[in-house]
Amino acid sequence: MDFKGKKVAVLGFGLEGKDAASFLIKKNANVFVYDKKQKSELEVSPFENKAKFICGEKYLDEELDGCDLIVRSPGFYRYLDVIVRAERSGTYITSVAKLFFDLLKLLVLQELRGKERQVL
Repeated sequence: MDFKGKKVAVLGFGLEGKDAASFLIKKNANVFVYDKKQKSELEVSPFENKAKFICGEKYLDEELDGCDLIVRSPGFYRYLDVIVRAERSGTYITSVAKLFFDLLKLLVLQELRGKERQVL
């Protein structure tokens, strides 16, 4: 999976949201963090100039359908209207756990392909 230059929304900035944001920033994605808490309540210093934060009570008023990918934290109901609308417009919806297993599957397939070449 190539995240370079992709607009990625991370919904929730708890443990999983921070891990997702950190991983995606390292992969050169354009990361947008959405959280109900005020930015001053979040530990954003390691991410300050690397991600955009949309925070506060109306944090989901901004539509997500311009995103290439949405990574939602476990506390986000999968079928929130804003997520469903984004998905209908072509945005891929995932979670940290699903993203991990998708990437693991890719690594395993690459390893198996390498072994096939060695046998031939």
